[in-house]
Order: sequence, then structure tokens, then C-alpha cells
Amino acid sequence: MGNLLLDRSTWSQSHYQAIQNWHRDCHLNHKECNKSISGHEKIHPDDVLLPTRCVEFEFFDEQNPWTSSIQWVLRETKGQRGKYIALSHRWVQDTGEASTTTDNYEDRNNTWNRAQGYHLLVRGKLSALFLDIGRLACHLGIRYVWIDSLCIIQNDKDDWDRESIKMADYYQRSWLTVAVTYPSDTGGIFQQNVSKIPRITRLPYQDKKGDQNGHFYVQAGIDKTWAEDYNKTIINSDLRKRAWVFQEWRLSRRILALSNQGMFLQCQSESPRSLDGYKVDTSKNTGIDSDYVRWLRNLDKDSYGYQILHSWEFIVEEYSGLELTKFEEDRLVALAGIAREYGRALTRYASKYGKQQHTYICGLWTGWFRGLLWEQADPYRQTRTKGFPTWSWLSIASVPETDTTGMTEGTLTGLHVRWPGRTEESAVCKFLSPILVPVTDNCRPRFERAGQHELNNLFDDLHSGLFSDVRNDLHGKIFGNDIRFAILPLEGRKLDICIDRYFESLEDADIAATMTGHRYPKRVPHEYMTMAERSRDSGRLSWRKVCLKSSCNTIIGWGSIEHPDYQADETVQSATPIYAFVVCKLSEAPGGYGLGHLSRSHTAFEVLYVRHVEIVGQKDCYERIGVGRLFGNGVIQEFESSLETRVNLV
Repeated sequence: MGNLLLDRSTWSQSHYQAIQNWHRDCHLNHKECNKSISGHEKIHPDDVLLPTRCVEFEFFDEQNPWTSSIQWVLRETKGQRGKYIALSHRWVQDTGEASTTTDNYEDRNNTWNRAQGYHLLVRGKLSALFLDIGRLACHLGIRYVWIDSLCIIQNDKDDWDRESIKMADYYQRSWLTVAVTYPSDTGGIFQQNVSKIPRITRLPYQDKKGDQNGHFYVQAGIDKTWAEDYNKTIINSDLRKRAWVFQEWRLSRRILALSNQGMFLQCQSESPRSLDGYKVDTSKNTGIDSDYVRWLRNLDKDSYGYQILHSWEFIVEEYSGLELTKFEEDRLVALAGIAREYGRALTRYASKYGKQQHTYICGLWTGWFRGLLWEQADPYRQTRTKGFPTWSWLSIASVPETDTTGMTEGTLTGLHVRWPGRTEESAVCKFLSPILVPVTDNCRPRFERAGQHELNNLFDDLHSGLFSDVRNDLHGKIFGNDIRFAILPLEGRKLDICIDRYFESLEDADIAATMTGHRYPKRVPHEYMTMAERSRDSGRLSWRKVCLKSSCNTIIGWGSIEHPDYQADETVQSATPIYAFVVCKLSEAPGGYGLGHLSRSHTAFEVLYVRHVEIVGQKDCYERIGVGRLFGNGVIQEFESSLETRVNLV
């Protein structure tokens, strides 16, 4: 006789014991989970530098923790050592009401606040979620919790600027990050029913004579059930759509993920698992989590510089299409922690092998030509983001289909970008030193002050003390909003071209892709997609035909145009000159026989499409309007006969 597998228990001592046992096993056996992703810092979860502030929780009645109320106080903990839990969650109305401000900071910092259930008996108010996290911490024997809305003074810009760039360290050093994807009906994390009955099916039972004689029941296997729940309630949750959560999730060494279907424990070394020990099969995750985790895990290995930079493409691809409420203010800062870890890995590589130091600016790494060749992956309308140069993927947001004005308020989604699969390519242009441009408070670039700050000197100062915590302010300047706009000077060749209408069919776009050596990104599980789904996912729905100015009837390539001013046929075909600035050359593109070559391969070019713009005080300035590839004998002749020129991308 079989039994239904059912877990409807509430939080109990066994839950806390399971978390502690898992944590202990991870700490003792997983080397990767005891250091930062770049490998520069060893992390002992019981003894780390505490954040600037933490919320201290304790039971009011320590002798009876299961029935006791809980009390809390905001502590200044800068410079102290210990252990703490960090919270990752979506902000809701209760979050704002509970936030720390200049008005309530002194009271919170000096006075214990006691809560009975979810009602405070002393001044101040915390949400049910925050109180539950405090109770969880106390049961795990941890006094401190870091919660962004409580530990950063929300209406103090200086405090926000200082603390926001440290948030990545706070998550990376935490004893445990609790990620709440779906609060319970009470608003907290403690539910009466941890999980529903796993799915069951009733089937007719036939006896030996073949007659139906009752029914029997089949229940879905536990492993399959956990995998489905993990994909649905964790990977595809609303929480994971938030840009701030991206680095919280990637940098945290150990995560307790809570959903309305149950709890999952996840570290950097093993697959997620339930509290009962059932491991989740992530091989079929639509979120392709395993690829990104693998790249992050190898940052501290003896990787080549191009491998580190190639993995950065993975990071941007996953991050670029996420949501932000304060889009222009936070889009660069919300990735600063991961960018800093990549900077550390690249610096170690450059120092060890005597290679060129790549420097981070506006979401890209100088000297990495592929970084300029990002492509839009979504065929949505775009809007320009203030305060970022057009050559950076940070400069474009997607406009919701319901918004017909082009002017959006509230939450915005970034333009999802991709890089094609890697091919043998060589740069045919030169990077020159970027020119920093300060921005105003409303994110407008101040070109009249361009170049007043030397970027190279700033990076030299950073690299000389890269592994020192006292350099946090300097890190903020480089990886945060202080360097969010720069003129990018390039030397190379540009061709006069015409951009025409969209390709009539996906088949035509795929032919253009083949002729130019454009491969599907390997990160996408294309074996499960139709041809139309592949083209849509790789951005080929947005491709337009491209011709040389000297021969407007011959298609010599394709263009993916993301600039908001060039989405309609009449504007992209306007009299405004558009140029193809050649970035890289591919010598082994397929299709040589079809072009009359004696070999099966031929030469193709990776290009940026640019237009000239007038900027007071600056010369030779161009905006990026898109990216693409060109091929054919006519293109080769134009390239070889053209002269090198300087293009200042803005």
C-alpha cells in the first residue's frame, strides 16, 4: 500500500536545523563558496566585516523563543566583525512605510522597538516580512540582519551614494541571503501550509478479467515536482525580473529562496535543493542558470582575459532586460558590484601576464571590441535613457506596448541585448583613451567640461589599491554613476551606406546571417525552438537590408537599428548620411562559392552604424544608431580604398 507524500508543516525546529546543517556542510566542503567570485577575498561566514548598519533582533523572552515577541534596534556596525543575514525582496507599499529616514533615524538607532506579532508596541513600524526575517535570524542564532530600506537612510542622497556601491559586498559576505519571491498572505514568510499536495492523478483500475474495479492514484515524482516548482516560483518569479536582485543573487554565497511552493537552499557549488535534501535538476531551466553560475565560478581560475570578457557578455545579456523603478539613476549602480569583481579578475590577469589593463566605463571594458557589437534581442519600441552614451547598451530602454507616448513613468525594462556566437575575428580599428564627460543632476552630459578629469589617472589610482576596502569611494567613482558618460574615440574606416526596409521574411534574414558568419548565441537552447523562434530570440526580426551608397540596388549586409529616431522606414531612409564604421573583420565567413570565390569562405565585416552630430566644443562626433555586418567584393574594395579617420562616439 502506497502513501501520498505530503508536507504541510509550519516552520519548526527541524527547518532551522536543516538550514544550519546544510550551511555547515557547504562551509566545510565547498571552497568556491568561501571566497568572492573573483577570488580576491576569502570569506568566513561567521567572521566578516559587518555593513555600516545592521538591524539587531532578539527575542523579548529568550527562555521561550517560540512564543516570545521580538524586538529590534538599528545599530551602527561599521568596522565591527561578526555574521549577519541579508534580505533580497521586492519593494512594496509596506517597504516604503517602514523605511529609515532622517526623521526616524535617531529613534531607531537608540531605542529597542518591541513587536507582538506584527504590531509594534513602541515607536516605529516594521512590515510582517521584516519581522519574520528577524525571527528567522534569531532562531538560527544570528543577531544581525541587513535590509536595504532599513539600513540605508532613504532620503539622504549622500548616504545612499555611499551605501549603494557597497551593497554587493554586503550580499557577498552575508552568512545567508534570504530571497523572498512570494510572501505569504500575512505579508511575511511563515505560512500555515508550506506546500500544497504534490500533483496526483486518478486512473481506473482493471482486475484480471479486464473489468474496471475501482481506481488507483499516481503522484508526480518528488524530483520532478521540485524542479517544476523551482523553475516556476524561483527562476521565473517576479523577484528575478528586478535588476537590483540580479547581483544580490549572483554574489550571495548561500541563498535560502522562499516561495509559495516551499523553500530551496542554493549555494555556488551545487544545484538547489529542498530542505529535505532533494536536489533540483537545473539542466532544463529556461533561465539557463547553470551557464552563468559556471562562468562566475571560474572568474578566479587561471582564465585568459578573453574568457573573462566573454563571460561578461553573459552577465550583460541576463541583466540588460531587467526592471528598475529608478531606471536612469540605478541602472549602472545595480551592476556595480559584479563589475568590480570582474575588474579584480582582469587586473589579476593583466598583472600576472603583463597584458593590457582593461578599464570599465559605461557598462563596457575598453579594448574589448566585441563589447561594442551588442545587438538588440527584442523587437520592441525603444526610448533613450538620459545620461549614457549611445555606444553603451545602458542607453536604451524598452517601451511597454501599452505606452503610446514614448514617455514612461515608474518601472522601466532595459533593452534586452545579445552577442552572437563567437567567431574568428580581428579588430581593424583602434581604441583611444576615453574622454570623461560629467553629467548634471538631471543626467544631461556637460560636454563643455569634457576631458577635465583624466580617466587613466583615476584607474591607475584604483589599480594600485584594488584589494583594499578603504578604496570603496574610488570604486564608486569608477563602477557607479560618477563615470556614466564618456566620449569614446576610435580610429578606423567608415563607409557610406544606405539602410533600407526590413527583410521580407525570416528566411531572407537567415541567409544574410549565414553570409556574414552570424551565429546564434550558444546560451540559447535553440534545439527546442522553431526557426521563427530562433530568429526572434536572436533579434533577427529587427534586421534591415543594407546597401552601399554607390550601389543602392545591391544588398551587401544587414543592420539591427536600435536608435529610437530610426524605427520607421521614412526616417531610416532619410537624407541624413549614415555610415558603417568597421570594427572587426571575419576572414572565414561561409558562402564564398556563392560569391564567385575559389574557396568556401570569404571576408565579412562587423560594423557600427553611426550618424554625425554637432556638439559645441567637440569635433568628429557620431552617435551609434545600430550594429550589423557587411560582405561582398564591393565592400572589400570600398574598405581598402577608404582612409582612416577619427570617430568620437557619444
